[in-house]
Amino acid sequence: MSHYGRDDRDDRHSIPSRPHSRATSVSRKSTMSRNQSLIKKNTAPSDLRPSDVLIERFIAWKAITKQLIAYFEGIADIENNTGRELTKLGAVIQVPFRAGNQFLGEGGLQDIFYNIRDKTRAIADQHTSLAKTIDSSLVQHLEKLLLEIKAHIRNIQNDTGKLATSVAKERELSTKCIADLAKSIAMFKNTPMSIQSRDDPYCQNLIVTKQLVKQVNEENALQKSIILMQQNSAHFEEGI
Repeated sequence: MSHYGRDDRDDRHSIPSRPHSRATSVSRKSTMSRNQSLIKKNTAPSDLRPSDVLIERFIAWKAITKQLIAYFEGIADIENNTGRELTKLGAVIQVPFRAGNQFLGEGGLQDIFYNIRDKTRAIADQHTSLAKTIDSSLVQHLEKLLLEIKAHIRNIQNDTGKLATSVAKERELSTKCIADLAKSIAMFKNTPMSIQSRDDPYCQNLIVTKQLVKQVNEENALQKSIILMQQNSAHFEEGI
């Protein structure tokens, strides 16, 4: 009985722990991989651009302005064409009547024809004048506004967009520096005698600190740029 009891205890103590450690290692690698993927996703430039909301808004304004330009240009063309056609139509009325006509020269039917011709010309001039007014007071103003909207969109993209890209790069570099620090700490714990100067945890920590300060400065600059751009956009939109 005691013999079997000792064998059972010996068997329990002789069970290797490698499969467990391998599973733990795989689990840690999997966790690190997920974390790295998450960090990479969160540091993508597209996730750091709240200014895209402003850009989309002014792109919508640009589309609306283009529609208005096309609409009023169409109205001006219609008015111009109407004026030309009425001018041609007014020329159909031939007054004064030819000599030998059976109608009175004044105080009769000929006066009516004069009125028809003159009113037709007046209406034609009104249509032509309206077309010019639409072009000068509406279309040209809208075209100028369209240029201003495009310039404002470029300003947002150049200022805030570039800063967002810079922040994303700094975050990626910070992630790499932190990973290098973790690696140097592990080397120091496991093989302290073979560690090189560039892998010294103290030096790596200085690099991480310096890099994080640079990252925070870029993030603060991005935040200031976004706030300023929001204020400028609100003021610009009031002018629209």
